[in-house]
Amino acid sequence: MVISAILLAACSAKVTSTSKTESKPTVIVAPANNEFAHGKQLYEANCASCHRLIAPGALTEGGWKWMMLSMAPKAKIEKSTEDEIMKYLLANCAKG
Repeated sequence: MVISAILLAACSAKVTSTSKTESKPTVIVAPANNEFAHGKQLYEANCASCHRLIAPGALTEGGWKWMMLSMAPKAKIEKSTEDEIMKYLLANCAKG
């Protein structure tokens, strides 16, 4: 549990605000290639309904696989949806 909190805190999305008076920050999310546009839409719809989105480039392939393994059951998403989201995230994840 502690490792989960550390990982999430260390890998949180970079946030910028468009104005000093704006209450909600803007989360920067990597653009999707057309091939992965559906996965991006599913990621935004399913994951942002509970928490801020993490930029795909904030985690490596291993980090996203671990994250989806822990989060997909909580989100109660179907395997096909999970697969589409993973394709998008892995195409835009940190390399290395």
